[in-house]
Amino acid sequence: MVLIIIHALYLRPELYWMLRDPRWLESAVLVTNIVIFLFMLSLRVNGRSTVVRKERGTRTKVSNQGV
Repeated sequence: MVLIIIHALYLRPELYWMLRDPRWLESAVLVTNIVIFLFMLSLRVNGRSTVVRKERGTRTKVSNQGV
């Protein structure tokens, strides 16, 4: 969630710089950042993550073979 907020903070100055002095590169960077932000937001809303989470209540067995 923190990454989404940090990423969203970058959008405001980029939008300001693009509106003040529009250039193709700044426009491309802004559009790219908006797409990335929306993608991260959709992952968060859908509850998906690239981090593998362990299910609650499951335990792994540790074998003492060879000790």
